[in-house]
Amino acid sequence: MNNSKKKWPVVAGVIAVVLVLALIIFFAVPYVKNLADPNKKAVTAMKNAGADYTSDFSKKLNEMVEAASSGKVVNSEGYVTFEKLSINSQDYLSYLNVNTVKFNYDSDFSSGVISGTMELSKDNGDTVASVRFYSDDKTFYFKVPELTSYNFKMNYTDVADNSQTSGMADFDKEEIKALADMFKGIDSEDMKSYTKAVESLMTDILTGYNMAVGEFTYSAGDKTTYTSGEYSEDVRQYTVTITKQALLDGANAAVDAVFDDESISGYRTLITSYYKNSREKLKTAVEEKLVDDDKKIIKLLTPAFNKSLNNPGYIMNYPKGIRENGGQYTHSVSWYLIALIKAGYHDRAYRYYQMINPINRSKKEENVKCYRDEPYVIAADIYSSPDFPARGGWTWYTGSAGWFYRVGIENILGIQRHGDKLKLDPRIPIAWDGFKAIYTYKDTKYNIEVKKGKKEELKLDGKSQINNYIKLENDSKNHEIKLTIK
Repeated sequence: MNNSKKKWPVVAGVIAVVLVLALIIFFAVPYVKNLADPNKKAVTAMKNAGADYTSDFSKKLNEMVEAASSGKVVNSEGYVTFEKLSINSQDYLSYLNVNTVKFNYDSDFSSGVISGTMELSKDNGDTVASVRFYSDDKTFYFKVPELTSYNFKMNYTDVADNSQTSGMADFDKEEIKALADMFKGIDSEDMKSYTKAVESLMTDILTGYNMAVGEFTYSAGDKTTYTSGEYSEDVRQYTVTITKQALLDGANAAVDAVFDDESISGYRTLITSYYKNSREKLKTAVEEKLVDDDKKIIKLLTPAFNKSLNNPGYIMNYPKGIRENGGQYTHSVSWYLIALIKAGYHDRAYRYYQMINPINRSKKEENVKCYRDEPYVIAADIYSSPDFPARGGWTWYTGSAGWFYRVGIENILGIQRHGDKLKLDPRIPIAWDGFKAIYTYKDTKYNIEVKKGKKEELKLDGKSQINNYIKLENDSKNHEIKLTIK
């Protein structure tokens, strides 16, 4: 009994030592590992810098929107300092003899005037070169005082009329003017809605930036003290090696984030919808490569994946021409029809709408034997495979049915409900003289009649309306809506 009592303090001591060691390992090992891994600190710092920039950008964007709403002047100033800029071991900062870019500008949203300066300077503050600029809604003036005493100016209209631009976008003067008109037509309320989209876009870009930063390689250098004005901080210098693959991975991550971001899905074609040449090239490419008039399908992609060094994911597990791997995926077809309608190709969109309509695949016996799906529900996919040409895939369980319905009702007929308002914006084929529809709002019916005429006009129960919106009222009555379009 006595021996047992003597052993307990020893056992308790061993347990205590083990617990202390476990706590030390639990808390100290991550700290030591962090010290031994300089990449972790560098990556964290780089990511924090990206997050800070995104946050600052959002604040500045909101300030500009608020200024546009109130008509006040906004002043922006700042600077960027480069400690070192070398490419392929060539130090460009010493070659240029500058290391700081300073900017200062005022934006007066009430008059549309922007003025300011941008300077390139040495680390001692001496200015090497500067640009002073002033712009109103018609002319852009600028001057480089270190080089000449002359003022230069560009008239926006002359630039648009005389430009012979070329390149990826291949804009012409009508497109430039259309783009300018689009931005002139944006009011403060529109800007507020676009702000949310831009902020989401910045977050998506940050996702790609973080991916790239994580793949850069870092080597820790000496500690030094960074001083700026009255502020100073002890920091460690790092040499960052940026690889092409890291940039590509970052760009791909950003693109994936953008296309996965539902909050900006409605803005992706905001700018490109104004580029006539781009629209025409896109439509031509789709019709040449993806539209199959024989099988009456529009393929998701071509050629189908069979063997590929770059793995596209699960779709390559399907045989060629089946489902997403080169067949028609009806979600994307619906989106393409919406794009055609928004771009002004109403007849083309209606033709394809009828082409993929399941009822039109069951008019002849040979079509029924080939399609093998119900004629009254949309198919999620249709095969392009030579072994199963135009064979329907699964039905009933597909979101493309909702999209197909929206193409017909909201985009072709143009009947769109927005809260307690009904908007009429039809995009019907040229062959149509008009159409009639009945819209039921709770206990109330609205009889809609659309017809073509010389003058656009919207009437509700015989009274002309100011715009193309109807205020919906649930009064259990029948109302008459008559819309005349050109």
